[in-house]
Amino acid sequence: MRVESFHFLQQLERIRTQISEKQNEVSSGVRVSKPSDDPANAGIISGLNNTLGRIDRHEQRIAYVENLLATQDNIVANGVNLLTRARELATQAANEALGTEEREALGEEVFALRDSMVQLANSTIYGRYIYAGGADDSPAFALDADTYTEPGTTIPLTGENTIATERWTFAPTDNSVTGVDEGGVLRTVNITDDLQVRVTSRGDDVWERSITALEQLGRTLFGFRSDQFDEPAPPGTGNPIPGTGDPYDFANGEFDQQTADIRSQLDTITTAMNEDLIRERTNLGSRLSRVELAKSVLERVKTDTLEARSIHRDTDVFGAASDLTNLQQTLEATLQVGATFNRLSLLDFL
Repeated sequence: MRVESFHFLQQLERIRTQISEKQNEVSSGVRVSKPSDDPANAGIISGLNNTLGRIDRHEQRIAYVENLLATQDNIVANGVNLLTRARELATQAANEALGTEEREALGEEVFALRDSMVQLANSTIYGRYIYAGGADDSPAFALDADTYTEPGTTIPLTGENTIATERWTFAPTDNSVTGVDEGGVLRTVNITDDLQVRVTSRGDDVWERSITALEQLGRTLFGFRSDQFDEPAPPGTGNPIPGTGDPYDFANGEFDQQTADIRSQLDTITTAMNEDLIRERTNLGSRLSRVELAKSVLERVKTDTLEARSIHRDTDVFGAASDLTNLQQTLEATLQVGATFNRLSLLDFL
């Protein structure tokens, strides 16, 4: 092969390679797809890609946190609805026109509300008991061995077995190995490089007072005194809490005392609603607002980063198309010159 032919073929292959690269650039819109395409900008593009990867991970965590907090807000809102209904029942029961049997009937609904409240407190999200702290593989609230009255206690008026003995309490205990208060373990999630958001709350802070208030109201409506509910029970004995098992002596005028206790428990329910559930909803709203702000900031940063990467990595499609046309024309001209020079036809090169 003559030297001239060899150089001609090298030039031809070079042009064809350039055409292929330019075609890929036009079709993909990407000018720098590997470091060798533009060593000067490759490091910048790599750094921008790393930033976008971090943003994507933050966005995934933000979506997780948003769902977690929004679900909790819905749970607590349902708790507020339950206490609102309990207030209505307490207001109705406090009317002295209602007799003891009518009050007992209202007590049935109050205990149904209590059971629903316990279900909310034992809600699971992503398979975990959200209000159980570090012991989130077990329910946050469980029936306590220390009951309000002896198991099998009957309603004073009807003699029927009653659920009024049941006492639900916050279940998590200290870790026997580490001594950590499992119920007090709160979860946080990083939603940006430097911002954490708490995604759980102590179950006893949110729910315990509401559950106890419903139990007190239900017991009062069933005919049990409730003026000594704060006395401690002998721990782990299975015995009733001292002073809470006495029924009202309606035959000796304690109907008025029952009425007074119902009104007192109406205040207790209102306090639990305002200071625990509504306060928790306010706190959840505040945390959701911080998440929304972080989400908005990340969206702006992501937009700016994408624009910066486009400047360094992406091609000018119109300019690349023009370059491709010029290369194709150059190829045609080169083939014609080569064919003339070597006395070959154009088809010999195709």
